[in-house]
Amino acid sequence: MATIANANTKGGVAKTTSTIMLGAAAVHRGHTVNFVDADHQGSASSWVNQVKTEQPDLPIELTVANMATLRGLGDDKLNIIDTPPGNPALIDRAIAVADFVVIPTTPSLGDIERVWETLEIIPSGTPAAVLLTQVNSQAVLAKQIREYLESEGVMVFPESIPRRELFRKIYGQWPENDARQMLGYEDVFDNIMEVLS
Repeated sequence: MATIANANTKGGVAKTTSTIMLGAAAVHRGHTVNFVDADHQGSASSWVNQVKTEQPDLPIELTVANMATLRGLGDDKLNIIDTPPGNPALIDRAIAVADFVVIPTTPSLGDIERVWETLEIIPSGTPAAVLLTQVNSQAVLAKQIREYLESEGVMVFPESIPRRELFRKIYGQWPENDARQMLGYEDVFDNIMEVLS
């Protein structure tokens, strides 16, 4: 299958949420997903463990990652890695084993600086795209940031993930196969799979 890394050297940009939501989109499309939690905070692990308690038949697995486990990810399922902020060695390793790198970021000037740091460590030839998250559809800054990144040759997903209270409430739950809960992540997943095919 493939390995997708959600990577950004900045925290608070929706890496864990994007990891779970992309995994849910994959499961809804018929894939088995191995969530790979490389973040010492363990938020993805906690989320997946809560889901597995409630829905043990879901085709999802969990790997708590370190340098060794990141090297040995199998290719019989879709691996989706949640990377930590501020741990360059683990971020580098996750990106090195990834077939595609998603760079979640909020549309703020401070967070965009970290996008450049993340882009610099992605190997040439590894596809990557910026995913704008926590977007206020009424604000123009997200549009300006998208235009700026694209003018610099950075691939940006056509979908932006809106800022919604749902993302705060859904922690520990499995998102339904419903556009009102997936909020664009299914389209992001489809775009990734199209690039990888």
